[in-house]
Amino acid sequence: MKFERAYCEELNRVITPYIARELYFNEDSQFYGKKLSFLCEDKECRKTLIAVGIYLQKRTKRALHFRSKDALEHTCYENNIIGGHEGKKIGNDDPFKVTKYPTELILDPPKSGNPKVGGVDIDDDEGNKPSKTSNSIGSGSEIKETRYRIRSFEHLIDCYLNGDKKVLEAMEFTINGKTKKFYSFFKKINYYLDEKGLVYYGEVSGIKKYGENYKIYFKDKAWVENAYRTVSIYIDKELINKFGKRKIFKEQLEDLSNVDDKKAICYFVGVYPEVIEYEFNKNKKKSAQVTIKDLRHLVLTYDEI
Repeated sequence: MKFERAYCEELNRVITPYIARELYFNEDSQFYGKKLSFLCEDKECRKTLIAVGIYLQKRTKRALHFRSKDALEHTCYENNIIGGHEGKKIGNDDPFKVTKYPTELILDPPKSGNPKVGGVDIDDDEGNKPSKTSNSIGSGSEIKETRYRIRSFEHLIDCYLNGDKKVLEAMEFTINGKTKKFYSFFKKINYYLDEKGLVYYGEVSGIKKYGENYKIYFKDKAWVENAYRTVSIYIDKELINKFGKRKIFKEQLEDLSNVDDKKAICYFVGVYPEVIEYEFNKNKKKSAQVTIKDLRHLVLTYDEI
C-alpha cells in the first residue's frame, strides 16, 4: 500500500513527503541529514511506513510517497479510513499515482506568520486541511469546492508526471492569480513565447560554470526575433548560497556539468525568458535567458540515477 501523507513521530503531526524532503536536505533545518520515522496517519492504525524517493539526492519521474511494510497490517485500509492504494511492483517500475490534487501553487507565501517545522518554513502545504468554499447557484442550490493550496513546486511536478490524466484534463489550477486547465499551465521551453505566467520545461543539453555562477542550457531552441535562439537559465552564486538546499543543488549542477549522457528535464515557474545580447568571437549574438529568482521554483528530474 502507498500513501501520500504520513504521521511523523518526531514532529507529532501529519506531513507530506515534500515537507519530509525539505527537512532532510535543508541545511537550516533541525533535522538536516536525519531520517524521520513515519507511521500511518490513522490514529487507530499507526503502522510503520517507509519513505520512497524522499532521501534520494536526484529526483526521478516517480512521485515521492510513503509505502507500508505489510498492507495486511493496516486496519485503516480494511475499514476504508485512509486513502492508501495498492499496486504491483514490476521490475524497477512503481505504479504509484498521485490521487490528491492541489488547486493552487503559492509562489509568494506571506513572509510573516508562516508555520515553521524543524526551524524552516514549510514549503508545501496549506493542504493538510483543505478548505471548502460554497457558492450558491439559484434558489436552494449549492456547490462546494475544495481548495488545496501548496507551496512545493516539486509537488506540482509530481502531479503532472504521475497524476490521473482524465482528472487533470478536467481540473482547473491557479498560479499567481492565473487560472487555467491544469495541463494548459505546462509549456515546452521552445514555445515559451506563446504565453507568460506558465510552467516551462525542457531537456537539459548542458551546464556551464562562469566562476561560481551557473547556466543551464536547454536542448531545444526557441524561434525568437526571426531566428532560433538558445534558451538558458542563469543562476547567481549569491542565490545558491541563500538557498536552504544549497549543497544538494550544487552537487546536481556539478554532476550535470561533468557528465554528458545523463538525461535531465528542467522545470521552472515564476520567471520568464528575456532576449539578451552578448558578444561571441567579436560578433554580437542574441539568446533567450531566464534569471531565476527563487530556487524553490526550479526542479530537475532524471530518467535514471
